[in-house]
Amino acid sequence: MKFYRQDLERCRENVIGVEGLSDAAFGVAMAHTQSGVTWIRENYESGKWPLLTLPEQRQDLESLSGIADLIKDQSKTVLVLGMGGSSLGGQTLQALAALEHTAKPQVFFLENLDGHTFSQHLKTLELDQTTIIAISKSGRTAETAMQVFAFVAAYRAAGLQDEIAARFIFITSPGDNPMRTLAAELGAPVLDHDPALGGRYSVFSSVGLLPALIMGLDARSLRTGAQSVLQDVLESDDNEPARGAAVLSSMAEANGRRTNVFMPYADRLARLGPWYVQLAAESLGKDGKGLTPIAARGPKDQHSALQLFLDGPNNKVFTILADKHPHDGPQIFGELVNKEFAHLAGRTMGELVEAETYALLNTLTGHRRPARLFEVDKIDELSMGALMMHFMLETIIMGNVLAVNPFDQPAVEEGKKLAADYLLNK
Repeated sequence: MKFYRQDLERCRENVIGVEGLSDAAFGVAMAHTQSGVTWIRENYESGKWPLLTLPEQRQDLESLSGIADLIKDQSKTVLVLGMGGSSLGGQTLQALAALEHTAKPQVFFLENLDGHTFSQHLKTLELDQTTIIAISKSGRTAETAMQVFAFVAAYRAAGLQDEIAARFIFITSPGDNPMRTLAAELGAPVLDHDPALGGRYSVFSSVGLLPALIMGLDARSLRTGAQSVLQDVLESDDNEPARGAAVLSSMAEANGRRTNVFMPYADRLARLGPWYVQLAAESLGKDGKGLTPIAARGPKDQHSALQLFLDGPNNKVFTILADKHPHDGPQIFGELVNKEFAHLAGRTMGELVEAETYALLNTLTGHRRPARLFEVDKIDELSMGALMMHFMLETIIMGNVLAVNPFDQPAVEEGKKLAADYLLNK
């Protein structure tokens, strides 16, 4: 069963002219994806990539649910400490919980490091009713370590030394690393982060699912949605991630379109944008290759960046995500609707958003801007799991097509080392 639809017609030559892909060019691009599809299948069979084996697993969800229930029982507030992939996946799932669930406690992701912001949090928190989840795959993430040290010091200063072991939980790789050592010194529990699982691919592990369970989301359905997309790749050469990778890689390499505007038209999908930016940028931006991802949001950005998108350089491809629920929201009637807004009479907010979504697509087509469309009938754990798995597999296939390693981030690691050297030598 498929939980989304991908429409690539507005990227084709017969729709937007020479700016699009001909049937022959699309066929060649699809042929280039097959090595990446085979790569995925081989690593699924070998079990080498945890990303591919997590969706079918269920045995770990019971223990994760138990931990989540314990945290919910003892907490008014949960703080998730982590950078990049340790935070963005959970934040993406939180968008589902924010509008569709009334789960307590409140969950906050402290994804950045800012002394002023952090100090404001410390002033307002009830530490004896706060649980802190610290996530670092390597156990050596300086920003996360700084946050943990500050909170431990705050607990001690508040006379809550005896609360620390029950108030902290760590997710980090097995073995000898500083975060794991600190957890042992504090007497705090540790969940293993599979060292073979990159942070930006970790949303279906405890990294994303523990916060999701605390927020009242269905972890099983998230994995089921992801599994549906993986199964498509395992069984068919003409699968949706390969089709998406074919269009994007061909647009980048043959057509010079090296910018991908990622634009959801639903609040519950909006945080996919920042998550996708990290996924695409870190995975593909190497050796002078890759597409620059830009996170936009509809219809809000129709009143800002759209001018550039339509009338600026024609060097972009657009990824539009639409919620097929036009009857959502209040319906407008009565004397409030004057002549200028006659088109809104009897309409719901959802119908206006739907109209703006497809108007944008038609306008992009008219300006010969290639755009692909993802349609979702219901925004829930199944469709979110499917979309996130689609973009991860699409990115891996593109990495293979572009001949870059989609799993490392050498430039990022260099920056971390230089920051440490700067502090040591200051």
